[in-house]
Amino acid sequence: MLNELKELISARLGIDADAITEKTDLLHELGADSLTLVSLVGDVEEHFEISIDDVLLAQLVTVGDLAALIERLKD
Repeated sequence: MLNELKELISARLGIDADAITEKTDLLHELGADSLTLVSLVGDVEEHFEISIDDVLLAQLVTVGDLAALIERLKD
């Protein structure tokens, strides 16, 4: 699942997937602004067939946080 997430991030942001880790900061290290993050979340929701609440979205800091949230929402 993490690899799928890394591929989605890579495709949206044009960053090499191998450079993305669980500890990668979504905003600062990836250079994503809030609009790009919203687009990425849309990609994630569509790919994993989940819905991420705005309150939960605001709590995400790292790629690992997003991966953990996806796991929780898929269960």
